[in-house]
Amino acid sequence: MPDTPLARTRRQQQRSLDTRDALLRTAITAFSEKGFDGISVRQLEEGAGVKRGLVAYHFSDKEQLWRAATDRIFREFNISLVKAMAEVPDIEPKAKAETFVRTYLQYSRGQPALHRIILQEANYPSERLDWLVENHLRPVYDEVHKAIVG
Repeated sequence: MPDTPLARTRRQQQRSLDTRDALLRTAITAFSEKGFDGISVRQLEEGAGVKRGLVAYHFSDKEQLWRAATDRIFREFNISLVKAMAEVPDIEPKAKAETFVRTYLQYSRGQPALHRIILQEANYPSERLDWLVENHLRPVYDEVHKAIVG
């Protein structure tokens, strides 16, 4: 691609997306292993291999990065769950419950950060735990309950 203003803009946009993705991947691992308070913004930026200040640029602060990382991991889990539940329509509630548990365990095996983030936040009451319950855990519970009970 020639070095035109449009080409430069596209490269900058791709670098921005790559930086954001690196920060999210690093955050998922770091928050699941060390918890929110166990890792600093500087450590997250260093772990992602990005310049200082880019957490603030892309996410405004560490809290928003945590939320974006949590959103990503639950979005991926929900995709797996929807797919698995769609494969077992109109079966008895016990089989649906088993499908949910199996999907959760299979996803957690491949992406242990999901379970670890829940455990990290469940250790202490906090606004993050309340947010996690309201935005991710309760909706999953409600959908599974509806699928099982009707």
